[in-house]
Amino acid sequence: MKNVLLIDDEFFFRKAIHRYFQDFNSEFTICGEANNGRDGLRLIQELKPDIALVDITMPLMDGIQMVESARVQGLQTKMVILTGYSEFEYAQKAIRLGVQDYLLKPIRPSDLYNCLIKLSSKIDSENNQKDYHSQILDKNFRLNPVIQEYFAEELIKKETDWEKIKHFSQDIPFSLENSSYCVILCDIYPDPLGPWSINDQQLYLYSARIYSRSYSAPPLTVLLDSMKIKRFFLC
Repeated sequence: MKNVLLIDDEFFFRKAIHRYFQDFNSEFTICGEANNGRDGLRLIQELKPDIALVDITMPLMDGIQMVESARVQGLQTKMVILTGYSEFEYAQKAIRLGVQDYLLKPIRPSDLYNCLIKLSSKIDSENNQKDYHSQILDKNFRLNPVIQEYFAEELIKKETDWEKIKHFSQDIPFSLENSSYCVILCDIYPDPLGPWSINDQQLYLYSARIYSRSYSAPPLTVLLDSMKIKRFFLC
């Protein structure tokens, strides 16, 4: 269900819009109303409605000024301008300000409903896109080698803060719900031909990280120990 804010100075017009909404089932609800742009802007700030129906000609602050102020403040409410034929030029200006649509008065219920449905679909699409990006960012964070290395260091300390371990286990693919674990500690012995160069060490660490990302899947988790780059754990 989408919340709609009604901002218009005509009392009987607002009553008519309320009757229209009664026929829209439960898809949309009027969460509040105002009879001037100043109060309308305040309600947008407080209620954060999904959609606002905004008249152009209003006292104290007109619809165009209200839309401009809302955009300057970064408010994300979708705006629909309500206008008469004589105000059509103002409606075009509002579109340039980022208003999603406009409706000509007198408004037919079907036109209002179709406009709301279109905006509702757009809102859902944007929310899904935000969720997708959030999941990608979360996945990248959980696979961050710095996080994994810190977790490995905490695991092998003699005095480990269990609450800290539980906290970090949520940020990487490592479950603490199992009753028992098998840990394999893999050490890479020094090269008998001589110590590794800095380039060799960096190449090894890079390869180990690639390995950990490739094979870190339940029930196996690979953790790198940054204190000794020639060591990694398989849990």
